[in-house]
Amino acid sequence: MVFIFVPLLIIWAIQSTIRIADDLSFRIPEERRELYTIIAQNNAADLHKRCFKGDPTEFNKGKACLFGAKQKNGQPDAMLIGDSHAIALLGFVEQLIGDRHSMLVVTRASTPFLIPEHSAKAFGDPEKTERNIALAEYLQQRPMTVFVNAWWSAYLQSESFQRYFVDTVAWLHAQGHTVILIEDVPELPSASYAECLLKNMDDCSIDAVEAEERLDNFYRFKKTVLQRFPDILWINPKKVICDDSRCQTVLNGIPLYRDESHLNHVGSTEIGRLYLERFGNPLPKSP
Repeated sequence: MVFIFVPLLIIWAIQSTIRIADDLSFRIPEERRELYTIIAQNNAADLHKRCFKGDPTEFNKGKACLFGAKQKNGQPDAMLIGDSHAIALLGFVEQLIGDRHSMLVVTRASTPFLIPEHSAKAFGDPEKTERNIALAEYLQQRPMTVFVNAWWSAYLQSESFQRYFVDTVAWLHAQGHTVILIEDVPELPSASYAECLLKNMDDCSIDAVEAEERLDNFYRFKKTVLQRFPDILWINPKKVICDDSRCQTVLNGIPLYRDESHLNHVGSTEIGRLYLERFGNPLPKSP
């Protein structure tokens, strides 16, 4: 029995070591490991976990969470705030800011930025409320360029969240910030589309009309904000991947998503690069 058990244990240990060392499934053929790596190992929330996890009130303000240009006067002049969808768009936003801004990234899972008076009602989670109180205090220090994103289609199904987000945008605007609202990318029918190239699917695109039908609540929010604050800038990454009929999940051989609603970091960066190439930079030049 020992002679059977010991070799099996050794084989298991070797396989486990390979998986841990490479962080790749040994079942993935070598010619597809690069695709697997892009999809499964380029979650911006993991790559930049100090800007996403950790203490809710003492969020990281150091070099690990600063992107773009060098700071002027020792302070960033821009921020990216929001939830996991926001940090999934980091690669996209990095392409836009280039050397125009020094940007601090402050994000947290399932914690879009809401003003403190709404946060407790919205979440019922002390840590999420503490994060938003700390973030509001930081945002009151000086005017900045503030990029805002969240899983809009999920939150905005609620009438309460429609009001919470409008009030939050109004608060940011009143603080003197240059508010930039980033629209979300289309949600996929399933995570299989994120792994389309690995699964040899015949078509990696999705129906653009069906994707748009999920956005009625978002467009209601956008209309309200546009009416009240016509000077606020909206940026739509979807312009890169969608036409009137189809939305792509792969561009230039690069898988864009890591699951049905989040971009992977490589894909996010590629969308940003192509946005600049096709539409120019929507950001106002720094003074």
